[in-house]
Amino acid sequence: MNVTLNIRDKAPELDEHLDQQEMECSDFWFYMESLLQFVNGDITIDFGDGKIIELDLGYDFFVCHDEIIDSVASVSRGDKGYRHIWFCEQGSDFYLYYETAGDCVRIEFKKGPEAGYPNRRVDEFSALVDRTSYVEGWRDVFNALSALFDERVGAEGKGLIQFS
Repeated sequence: MNVTLNIRDKAPELDEHLDQQEMECSDFWFYMESLLQFVNGDITIDFGDGKIIELDLGYDFFVCHDEIIDSVASVSRGDKGYRHIWFCEQGSDFYLYYETAGDCVRIEFKKGPEAGYPNRRVDEFSALVDRTSYVEGWRDVFNALSALFDERVGAEGKGLIQFS
């Protein structure tokens, strides 16, 4: 499984009232909100055999980052059971179901009735992915975002997500 963060600069859309204390949010949430004032982006996930989906950085990844973190922790621990992440914002409407199976994680991509661009053109599929590849792929994305937080919005390491 390959997870790639794609970042594109945009004309800044500054929110002069962005205040972490007033927002009562985590460092990651605040720095992500700050970064999205300067960039657009997406995350491409390649499961092999032409099975590729895209997550919008703001609408999919940012909104569902807690569920993604939970999935990484669950897969890392080897938790049993069938779980899912529902990407539901701005017409996304698709699911990633996952289940740990030994050294692998079984992943199913399913579309909801309102699935939008770009994933509506992707056929539903299932894939078997090495657990280490799953964990490391997401860890690399979070580390790259942390570096962007430091570079673009002066986070000084505060936006880093630690995986056990």
